[in-house]
Amino acid sequence: MKYIFLVVFLLSCDSTDTRYESNAEISEMKQGLERASKSKRARSTALNIRGGRSDQTSYVIDGIVKDESIQRKLIKKAYLTLNVAQLDSANVYVDQILRGLDAYISSSNEYKDYRRRYNNLTIRIKSDGFDSVINQLSGIAKNVDSRRVNVDDVTEQYVDTKIRLKNKKAVQVEYLRLLKKAKSVKDILSVQRELRQIREEIEAKEGLLKFYDHQISYSTIELNLYQDIKFGVVEQNSFLQNVANAFYQGYQSFLNLVLSLIELWIYLLMLLIVILAYKNWKRKKK
Repeated sequence: MKYIFLVVFLLSCDSTDTRYESNAEISEMKQGLERASKSKRARSTALNIRGGRSDQTSYVIDGIVKDESIQRKLIKKAYLTLNVAQLDSANVYVDQILRGLDAYISSSNEYKDYRRRYNNLTIRIKSDGFDSVINQLSGIAKNVDSRRVNVDDVTEQYVDTKIRLKNKKAVQVEYLRLLKKAKSVKDILSVQRELRQIREEIEAKEGLLKFYDHQISYSTIELNLYQDIKFGVVEQNSFLQNVANAFYQGYQSFLNLVLSLIELWIYLLMLLIVILAYKNWKRKKK
């Protein structure tokens, strides 16, 4: 019996040591991942971009400086305010200019006040046709009130986001490997919590890259068209046209009167009943 208890005790100690070793390994791996993650976040992205051409970009991954030739990431946006002779014709010309191009009108707002008619449009167009379309749109104007072009260079932000995304995915792989080694429920829940946070950060970086890609691929043109309204120009109708208008207005007035009487038929019927009742009462009184 003593031998049996001794064997059970030794096995229990061995199981406990194994569990402690497993927990220690998991803890050490997590600390290593945290140190690696902090180290990767601290690494800087050095960009060397000159002029308008592609250039070499240097950055650090896993302690190694890597170079790759990348295209500059530019977000272009233009603001045009055009005074046009006829707003309706200008709208047609805009449609004709954009037809056949990789472009679309994302919003349009047409309105007027006592002085002018307006149409404010937001146009998204493939970046390679940006400059050409601006020149064509300016050509439909009677006067170009303002023309402004902004170019935002987001190459550094783009490359930095891309590197951080790659690092996050590498950390995710390590956490998945760590999850397979976890034995206790506490360790499993801890690793899953870290994995959930890493996945949220990966989704955020991927969404930011997609936003950059769309803004870079399609430039924006804010086009404001307006037409001046002329005052004091009143068309004079001929005498016969005035006579015809008078007959038509009289006919419309007669129809309105008939319709009004039809709408009041219930009141006319009640009035007729009252009159007949009064006459009948007066006759009987005599």
